[in-house]
Amino acid sequence: MKNCIYLAILFAALSAGTIQASSRIDAFVKEGEYALSDRLLMYWRSHATDVYVRDEAVVEVGGKRAPSPTVMFEGCRSHATEYIRPRIEDLPYKSEDSRGLFLKPKSGGEGEWVPYGKTGTMINSINTEIVKLACEAAREYVKRGEAAEDYARLAYWVLDRYLLGILQRNVPIDLNHGHMQTLFGMQSMETIHDNSLAPCCELYSLMKEYVRANYPKRPAQYQAALKKWADVQIANGVADNNWDIMQLNAILDVACVLEPDESYTDRKGREYYIDVVLHRSSVRNLSVCDLCAKGFDQQTGIWWECPGYSLVTLKDLAKFAVKLKAQTGIDLYKKIPILDMAFKAANEYLFPDGYLIGFGDTHPGPLPDDFPKVEPSPFFYAPNASWLISRSGMDATNDVAFALNASLGNHQHANGISLELYARGYRIAPDAGIGWTLYSGDDYKEYYSQFPAHNTVMVNSRSTYQVMKSFHPFKLLAHGDNWATVSFREPATGAMQQRTTAYIK
Repeated sequence: MKNCIYLAILFAALSAGTIQASSRIDAFVKEGEYALSDRLLMYWRSHATDVYVRDEAVVEVGGKRAPSPTVMFEGCRSHATEYIRPRIEDLPYKSEDSRGLFLKPKSGGEGEWVPYGKTGTMINSINTEIVKLACEAAREYVKRGEAAEDYARLAYWVLDRYLLGILQRNVPIDLNHGHMQTLFGMQSMETIHDNSLAPCCELYSLMKEYVRANYPKRPAQYQAALKKWADVQIANGVADNNWDIMQLNAILDVACVLEPDESYTDRKGREYYIDVVLHRSSVRNLSVCDLCAKGFDQQTGIWWECPGYSLVTLKDLAKFAVKLKAQTGIDLYKKIPILDMAFKAANEYLFPDGYLIGFGDTHPGPLPDDFPKVEPSPFFYAPNASWLISRSGMDATNDVAFALNASLGNHQHANGISLELYARGYRIAPDAGIGWTLYSGDDYKEYYSQFPAHNTVMVNSRSTYQVMKSFHPFKLLAHGDNWATVSFREPATGAMQQRTTAYIK
């Protein structure tokens, strides 16, 4: 199958150079060369190098004072907040206050000072948007040259402030001395949400010649910042699941803008980081070859997580493959043949209405438009994620289906043997999915990830077990195209369960 079937999702940036600068960018240019950079959320006054986190929220900053402002870390792991994220245009210049951010409540009323730990992920969001706006200005400069010098100045100061601010700040410190210490990125509580890294790489690539011509000492500092950022992506995070490919994409972004290994005293440049993503596995970062060998069932092509995160992984693999081919000439689909099967196998997640079955941390929805469309099997069983589906066909109005899932793999729930049904246009007893505040919220911990949110059997009100990464599959005893018998031992009580499910069209 041609790679282009999978890869229409790639960077709009590849064609963005042909786009006229937006009126929004024009307005910032007219405001002055610091109109974007001075609205970045940074430690403008304190020049803090250390950020302290407790219970997944920032509680304090400090450390040795850096020579220049450092990048502000996002306030909280959860995106949930009671306050409205301000527009970039409404932000004051060089704002840092020990009281937090001045925000308006979603419930209405006047603005108030909000501690950073209660601002959700908006700091990360604001800074990422500013860097992306700078990329737009830089593209305009690349297209028009000296006639757009003011666009170059606008973009340059964002690049300079941000990368020097990353270079001079440390990875945050978890005061709980817990798992969070292994997850931190440089901008976000999770390496995979360092959303400003990719646009920073793009911005540096666009501005590289301008910087070399006007600020010849800066490229070495910018590259040091990007290498530091890539090293954090390697050192932290979670290997062998969707995190890994997101981290590999980020590391490859950095590799693509670095110089050859020989340019650096530590011999860690372009070739080194490309080798990391292809071949060098570490505790928290598997190479793409090891990741695919471990994560995909080699017989079915199914990824070992719930449907929602399986699709995330496939889309990120597609993005990775395009960048890798463009930068190195390596065809990932030839190197890792299971990928062809994996994209086709995604169709097995579908009920007759064309939407995903909803188990684990999943919001049911359609397959991406650029995924290959193939007719799903009448009966399909994925042992590495402990789920199966049986369907009479894919006519949304007339066909029927059922899906069973237990809990094996990542982003799974405590749900025993959960059952979803579909009949002639209706989903019956649908899985409640991931909820509204994702897995950091109490609603997730106490309801969405637990037995009561699923169509299953709860024994004596006691049934529960570890969620997220779970190891409680069912056993498939027997099946036909329209029926299946499975068994399951409920670990909290030791109760043995057996269920036979069938449909008659």
